[in-house]
Amino acid sequence: MLLLAVENIIANKSLNSETASESWTGFIKFPKKRHPSKVLIFQKEGRYAAIHAYCPHEGYDLSSCSLQEGNVIECPLHGKIISVFGEEAESLPVILENGQFVIQWVETDSKQ
Repeated sequence: MLLLAVENIIANKSLNSETASESWTGFIKFPKKRHPSKVLIFQKEGRYAAIHAYCPHEGYDLSSCSLQEGNVIECPLHGKIISVFGEEAESLPVILENGQFVIQWVETDSKQ
C-alpha cells in the first residue's frame, strides 16, 4: 500500500446545507500516470473518502456536488449515482495526517 499526498486542496462550498458533510478538491499524482488527477474528498462522521472529480460516464466535473442521503453523489448531467461511503463505495480511503490529506492506494495489476 502506498500513501499518496493530495496537493492544492480547496474547500468546496456545499450546495446542500442540510448535510453534515464537508468536501474538498485537490490533485494527486497516481503511480504510472503522467499528470496529476483531480479528486474530491468527502468527510462524513469523522471518516474521509476520495473519488475522481469527473463523472466516469461523461466526464462532467462533480466539484459542485454534495453528498445525498449521506453516502452518494449524483451527477447533475445524466443522474449517474456514485457511492462514496458504504458497502458499495467506489471511493478510495483517505486519512488526515498532520493536516495533510493522504490517499491510501493499493496498486493492482489491472489497468484502470
